[in-house]
Amino acid sequence: MSIKKAPSGLTAKQEAFAQHYAIHGDTLAAYKAAGYSWQNMKPAVMSVEGNKVLNTPKVSLRVAELQSRVKDRAEKRFDITADRILQELAAIAFVNFMDFVEVNPTSGEAKVDLRKIDRMQGAAIGTYKVKTYPEKGMDGEFETVKEVEFKLLDKRAALVDLGKHVGLFKEKVQHEHKFVDDAATDFDSRLAGLVAGAAAASNPQQLN
Repeated sequence: MSIKKAPSGLTAKQEAFAQHYAIHGDTLAAYKAAGYSWQNMKPAVMSVEGNKVLNTPKVSLRVAELQSRVKDRAEKRFDITADRILQELAAIAFVNFMDFVEVNPTSGEAKVDLRKIDRMQGAAIGTYKVKTYPEKGMDGEFETVKEVEFKLLDKRAALVDLGKHVGLFKEKVQHEHKFVDDAATDFDSRLAGLVAGAAAASNPQQLN
């Protein structure tokens, strides 16, 4: 359903473009989501057309206004700042397997050892499980064996996100989004959902 009400003298498509770009920062996806004719365009042409829309004075002002609301909502309601998010991403991106194990210099066997990890290293752990079961030893007696399993969060994805932040990569993934009649209300609703998701993502799963 297309937007019928657009503030600040914008057309419905311009408002839809501004809303999508303010949240996702993706020119191509915003151009498609806003309802412009793109099906017969090559990506390079669509990028040019999308940037034309983005650089329209009224649209760029609207994007700046909406981005400010995104930033304020995140900081005030969820204590989410760019610095905090980047720190969490860096913790995942630069984590090393050796941070979590102790290696026997003689046998080369690695044993999980979490005694020395700090809070940021712990943020990189996605799941942690401990299993215990009885096992019969060489002397015929049963003893309890402990098996530790842990899984780190997606290191590659975190590196890609950080790379995009510093300009190493360009976003190629395109998203489709629908917009409802009341533009302002819809933007606030989607913004609240986005920020809530970011808040959950910035708080890593607690260890069991």
